Amino acid sequence: MTIIIEKNTIIGNSAGRYGGGVRIWVPNSDNDSVTLINNIVSNNSADLGGAGVSIRGGNGLPQYIDTIYLINNTIVNNNCTGSEGGGLHLRLGGKNNIAFLYNNIIWNNTASGGGSDIYINNDEFGDLQLSTANLYYNNFDQSAAGIYIKVPFSMDPSNLNNADPLFVDSVNGDFHLTKDSPCVGSGTSQNAPDTDIDGDSRPLYDTYDIGADEYDDEYD
Repeated sequence: MTIIIEKNTIIGNSAGRYGGGVRIWVPNSDNDSVTLINNIVSNNSADLGGAGVSIRGGNGLPQYIDTIYLINNTIVNNNCTGSEGGGLHLRLGGKNNIAFLYNNIIWNNTASGGGSDIYINNDEFGDLQLSTANLYYNNFDQSAAGIYIKVPFSMDPSNLNNADPLFVDSVNGDFHLTKDSPCVGSGTSQNAPDTDIDGDSRPLYDTYDIGADEYDDEYD
């Protein structure tokens, strides 16, 4: 099974358990993959985990997904009221399970139990057969409060550390980037889509941007 969620605006939803904005757990584990690309996920809430996005990955058991791609998403201002993973909640299991996170803004999310922006359980089975999570060219809070990883690994220096994306008007739901945004020109071409959430070319200028929107000077 292949699941693709692309170019959506998911705002103002809630869940009593996991995945206020997006929750993906599937009943079949035969080479399943899920891709979230060019989505805006904002102002959602959940009680237990993944107020923005909750995905359960892994291989060998039902309800698990083998390969996960999160590319050029904007996941901001989500609130997990009771536990962990305000922005993104990933449960990964098995050494062949792999997640790719490139060019995402995961910023200004909250969670009372830790991992305000990102929560990653990379040892879901507790057997130290660690899953791989590749985090490159993202923007999120790299502090102990901002990201939780069950078996920690070093953050690649391509990731921005809790930099204000300088949106046009996030309070009123305008998540276009302004010209001074640190996310402009800070992305990678690897796995990047050809267009952004508005259908603008990616890259629109010389370099790739982080987030669902590719900077366009018409918004300045």
